[in-house]
Amino acid sequence: MTETPIGIALVLCDSIITDAKTGKNSLIGLFNNINVNSLPAVHSRFCVFAQLTSGRGKQALEVRCNSLQNQELIFQTGGEVEFQNPNQVIAKFSLSC
Repeated sequence: MTETPIGIALVLCDSIITDAKTGKNSLIGLFNNINVNSLPAVHSRFCVFAQLTSGRGKQALEVRCNSLQNQELIFQTGGEVEFQNPNQVIAKFSLSC
């Protein structure tokens, strides 16, 4: 049986540092928009941090960035997460460009 996970956090940032001893994540340079003078444009590398809970089993994870003007897909990335139990909180991040 699978359950749809609930999103706790979705954060864009410049980088994510994971402490080797504690496993805690530090999100560096948080932002909520990207301003450009003209399109198309290239943005430097950034990270997407997603935190989920209330899932069961393997679940697909997809992050999509669409234009506000016409809903055109600008960027997408994805992967898979696996919940051992529905109380587990999973933090998943991906580096993107």
